[in-house]
Amino acid sequence: IGMIVLDSEDVVAEIKTNFDIFNQTLPGKKFVKAVTQGSLGEALVFDMDPADVLAVARSGKDVTFYTEAKIDGRTVHLQLVAAAVVHDGGHAGTIITARDVTTLIQKTLEANQMARLAGQRSRELTSLAELSGLVGFRLDQIFQKYLVTIQSLLLSPNVSIYLYQPPGQKL
Repeated sequence: IGMIVLDSEDVVAEIKTNFDIFNQTLPGKKFVKAVTQGSLGEALVFDMDPADVLAVARSGKDVTFYTEAKIDGRTVHLQLVAAAVVHDGGHAGTIITARDVTTLIQKTLEANQMARLAGQRSRELTSLAELSGLVGFRLDQIFQKYLVTIQSLLLSPNVSIYLYQPPGQKL
């Protein structure tokens, strides 16, 4: 998706992304101030403070961080990686690469929803486990479980049991 080059003072020296709002807004501005204030500040939500990201990158460590960007009426999820540029033993700047991970995020959310539904269905099936004895034809165990369930229902003040006989039923 793109790359942002910061100089040693964290000013955006060069930028090339697929988003015009970044390309037009960021050049020549302090990175942290530009992405946390104004129109970009309202459009971007970071998982890490951009100032902290740059501080860690200056220490020589690559930092992976994420942002949710609301651009042109749609939500885009970006994975960003910040890495220091070192020249003659000193900090010469930072390079931030970005890639669109929107599809990955959407699929992860779908998978989480499917897992939640699977868990719900599993709990529903577990509640029917008393009938699992039918598979092994252990009728004595099934009958015992049936009697225990009926007994607990009969003792409950919130349950009524009706005998259903279609031929003799009258409205």
